[in-house]
Amino acid sequence: MQLADDAAEKWEGDGGRLWLWAVSPTVLVTRVEGYISLEGVRFYTNRADRMIARSGSLYVFHHWGGVLSWDPQARDRLRTWAGAHGKRLPGTHFLVRSRVLAMTIEVAGLALGRKLSAHRSEATFFAALAEVTAQRARV
Repeated sequence: MQLADDAAEKWEGDGGRLWLWAVSPTVLVTRVEGYISLEGVRFYTNRADRMIARSGSLYVFHHWGGVLSWDPQARDRLRTWAGAHGKRLPGTHFLVRSRVLAMTIEVAGLALGRKLSAHRSEATFFAALAEVTAQRARV
């Protein structure tokens, strides 16, 4: 599945760039390059909240292979937001470079009782995106 940059909602600031694609009413893709700031997380959560309000649930695919660092407040805000929306987020996928981070994501999902999937290759990430998008189209 190709995601055109010109079709994305964009945010840029604090050394980072964020793109959002609503590929269906219940599937959102993000891509981050550089630094994830608190304002960048707010940009994402505001869009996700609007989609959840309309559809009731949201599958999220975070293409974060280009993340260099995080603002600790951004990480806390995202964790708190996701915790408050737990059942409305039936599946969240992350594309990350680090094997340790991928394992941490998978373990966190088990501990939280949530479906968190980590991918280390774009091929598996985009295959999962295509599968979920096709499944949601049939619902």
